[in-house]
Amino acid sequence: MSVNELKIVITGSAQDGGIPQAGCKCLNCLNFPRLISSLAIIDGKSVVFIDVTPDFRFQYSRIVKDYDVKLDAVYLTHAHWGHYGGLMSFGREGWNTKDMPVFMSHKFLNFLTGNQPFAELISNKNILPKIIEDGVNTDYGLIPIRVAHRDEFCDTYGYLILAKSKRVLYLPCLDYFSSEINELIQSVDLSIIDGTFYDDTEVGNRDISQIPHPRVSSSMKQFADVADKVVFTHLNHSNPLVNPHGNEYSNLVSAGFRVAEDWSEL
Repeated sequence: MSVNELKIVITGSAQDGGIPQAGCKCLNCLNFPRLISSLAIIDGKSVVFIDVTPDFRFQYSRIVKDYDVKLDAVYLTHAHWGHYGGLMSFGREGWNTKDMPVFMSHKFLNFLTGNQPFAELISNKNILPKIIEDGVNTDYGLIPIRVAHRDEFCDTYGYLILAKSKRVLYLPCLDYFSSEINELIQSVDLSIIDGTFYDDTEVGNRDISQIPHPRVSSSMKQFADVADKVVFTHLNHSNPLVNPHGNEYSNLVSAGFRVAEDWSEL
């Protein structure tokens, strides 16, 4: 990307199932819709997306309408469905793109080439895989940051975005904040981080210990010193922060943190 000031737009802020989540009639699902988490990085007339969600066609259409840009490339974080399911929008049945650069790890590429219908995107040259490496700058000024997560299918990355006057860290999914990641969050100008669950009480139909995202209630304590530089995203539909009128939302904002909102520009 150029040395121009980048525009960073939150194009989605929900966990992979979206809000409303299919089959759910909870307060959040009935009243506070959110698209699945992704990020658009705009540089003049060009845009790069981090993650292509099942909501991608709506997200990209809105970005084009609001900013009059074209898609230059896509970066992927990991192989959980909500973060890459929109890839099929690039296939013959949809956009039918030609050699769209898609940045991913070696393990992610192996996963795609071993599974249809995604392998067809590569053989048909709808997408052009570009391999990322931990800590190595890429064509568009995004630095992959390896993080720990439930890596059933491939490894997981966040991205450090190098803008002209600030450094922005995007970590929508991880199991915990390592000492290295903690230091990075302390040092950058803005961090958009995993806020999937507020605490351990909100999920009643699954063993929440098997879903080891950091809890927002704990992250607020951990990052209290840099609260004004932290935004929580990737909210599960059960998360009370989805409700902007709730006590949890009010307390978080009062402490100086922010909740990601669809279409907000950072």
